[in-house]
Amino acid sequence: MYGNNKDTCPVIALDLYLSKLSPRCDALFHQPLQYPKQAECYTAQPTGKQKLPDMMARIPKLDCHVKNFNLEEVNGTSVRIPADIETADVPTKKRLLLHLAAEVVDKYFLNSLNESIVRLEDRHDKDTQNEDKILNYATNFTKLGLLRKLSVMATKYGDGLRAMRHWKYAFLVYHQSKKTKYRLESFLLLAGINALFTPRQRHQIVFNRFVNLKGGEGNNLDGDYVMELLNRYAKSRVKLLGPNQSSEVINRIGKTMMTCHNIQEKLENSLNVSPSSGFHKKQDLERDRASIIKHLKEGKVFSNILGRCHHSFQKEKTDLFADVDIKEFHAYIHEKKKLYSNKKIAF
Repeated sequence: MYGNNKDTCPVIALDLYLSKLSPRCDALFHQPLQYPKQAECYTAQPTGKQKLPDMMARIPKLDCHVKNFNLEEVNGTSVRIPADIETADVPTKKRLLLHLAAEVVDKYFLNSLNESIVRLEDRHDKDTQNEDKILNYATNFTKLGLLRKLSVMATKYGDGLRAMRHWKYAFLVYHQSKKTKYRLESFLLLAGINALFTPRQRHQIVFNRFVNLKGGEGNNLDGDYVMELLNRYAKSRVKLLGPNQSSEVINRIGKTMMTCHNIQEKLENSLNVSPSSGFHKKQDLERDRASIIKHLKEGKVFSNILGRCHHSFQKEKTDLFADVDIKEFHAYIHEKKKLYSNKKIAF
């Protein structure tokens, strides 16, 4: 931390803060006095770890209010607040409070946000043509790979909340890539857990969507994937019936399917019979990994070379979701909301 000999000098501010602390407590953050004194503004009790984040979040807001109302201290009075406000009725106080709060938000928050947007738009207009399209493609490909990796890890360890957060990104990806069925599935899932399902149903959908067939940590599978495996196993059993297929027999196979599968698996293990599952030995990927890294280094794929492009992706953007049409995306969501709220289609 360096001093600058100005009113905003951080060293002077820190010295002033330390001078207001209670000498009977060695902590850096103390609980404030309800009625501050000139020489001492804090108690001898340290601020708890639960209150400290709230206090740090309030500091920028207090700073905005102090600047906006030209206050010398947080508890000071401002000429911009009418002196007779204490005797005014409640609606008048509310109108004044809303007006002053909106003024602070417009000046210190929305204004800075608009400036950031203008800078982004200016940069987009000026530098888009000179961007490194190969670097953009490589970083976007990596982002998609990481999103997929996070989804797989969330499934393995049964992290339902992380899986739901991933579905929000997947919703955008499916919309951008025109995957209509997966996009609809994303909409129905997110709409259900955020608006339509009861708390009990929501908990079941979020945390009961995994199946662990082996037991142990990190061996969970997606419920729909396990259902596909069971369907394939059931079809193989039904196929063995030949012309003897009937609804009664197929129903019996469905009820005893897992029991028969477990008996078959234990029998094969005891007889050292290899299962006919098409399982292949795990391959050593070290050579392939080293080859890929070598080509990436030689091609300087992750080096920013302005103006570089590839004939297969000449318009690749820096942002993975830069091509998402927000208006079209919102229109799709509102259309589906109306469609399902009118009960034209069963949810």
